[in-house]
Amino acid sequence: MKELTYKEVYDTLSVIDLTGKTEVKNGFTYLANAHGIAIMNEHYPQHHITWGMPKTFEDGTVEIYCKVTIDNLYKEMFLKMP
Repeated sequence: MKELTYKEVYDTLSVIDLTGKTEVKNGFTYLANAHGIAIMNEHYPQHHITWGMPKTFEDGTVEIYCKVTIDNLYKEMFLKMP
């Protein structure tokens, strides 16, 4: 079986029309979680998402970690919000 590449995933996901599936929060545009999961389930049903425990800092900001895995590929990201 051919191994999946980052380019193949990008080429598949980057052309999806997200019109009406995004939300604006704190001045940032986000893909609504339910839509993101539906898209991933449609194209990569074997995907796996891991969430870290939120970290709250003394200034009140919160940071959350996320890792998305598809077969042999993964991307990690964190978001820090006021």
